[in-house]
Amino acid sequence: MPKDQFPKGDPFHLLEGRDGFHVVQSEIGHILMLSVIAYQGGEPYNMVDDDPNNTSVELLDLSHPTPQERGECERLRLVMDAVCRYFTTGGTWEKFGEALMVARTVIKGGLNFEGYHLSQSYSTTEGDYQHIFVKTGTEEVALWNEPEISDSGLPLGGWIMSTTLPALLKEQENDETSRGPESEETGRTGLRGAIQPPRGDRI
Repeated sequence: MPKDQFPKGDPFHLLEGRDGFHVVQSEIGHILMLSVIAYQGGEPYNMVDDDPNNTSVELLDLSHPTPQERGECERLRLVMDAVCRYFTTGGTWEKFGEALMVARTVIKGGLNFEGYHLSQSYSTTEGDYQHIFVKTGTEEVALWNEPEISDSGLPLGGWIMSTTLPALLKEQENDETSRGPESEETGRTGLRGAIQPPRGDRI
């Protein structure tokens, strides 16, 4: 896109589509890392001080991560992705901190999934958000499809089903070649490529 769409002085005049803050999950060998990177002018940029090397910060650096640690990384990636988007769109630490304090009124802590660990969370091509919880030491899975929240605040839809890792991967293979009929049990049309084989879990 041309860079002169906005006049000088306009806040969008020098912005690139890649600018802002982004969370990056990477894996090199046996090291799993989660970082936040700041961009300006389409390139990594230090927005805090004059050190050109301080364009990113590591949130996690795990050696030989366990499936449980991978789940923790996945959770942190989800929330930091939202946090980065909040600040990229102009958010402030003051308002963010106030919202967190108020939210603690109803959020006392995370839900308890004893015996399971989070393996993956992803958005499907239908726009739903799904979470894969693996029963530790097995191939048994709880697949959770979040509901859509209506304008009135009421959750619409949403379901949790028991399945297995092989069954999920088989469904993905089928969806890559055909949309397939809608499931009578769940009312969904499949994952269509959303699932990647969960690393660290049995398949």
